Amino acid sequence: MTLRLSLYVMTVTYAAHGQLVGIPGNPRACEEVSVHPNLRLSFQTLLDGHVEDITGAAFDNTRLELRTYTSELKQDLLKRAQTNADGGFSFGSTPAGRYRLLIFAPGFKQPVNLKCLAGQRCTLSIRLEVAPTDA
Repeated sequence: MTLRLSLYVMTVTYAAHGQLVGIPGNPRACEEVSVHPNLRLSFQTLLDGHVEDITGAAFDNTRLELRTYTSELKQDLLKRAQTNADGGFSFGSTPAGRYRLLIFAPGFKQPVNLKCLAGQRCTLSIRLEVAPTDA
């Protein structure tokens, strides 16, 4: 008896526990995804910030996740936050490490190369860009 398993990857607009990982009809799509840390902290710091679009409009009531980056295939949830009416958020005290900060804003690209200077506090000013579409 032979057991055969098939995997079908679907495109999702809003991933409840992750990111876009594939394109319908491309069985190798998962292998082509490259996920990198977008935040590095050299010291334990108070981590907070503000999220807006390129026009300066704040993202209110938007979920954020800070994940510890282990590899392209493994990022573990460390903390969750929600933006307030002004787009502000706080993760509180955060240890040194490599992270993947995700913002759940459908239709927008994830942030890249977030910068924190050495110090007791890091305030990120994040400007999200609209993601291209096929439509």
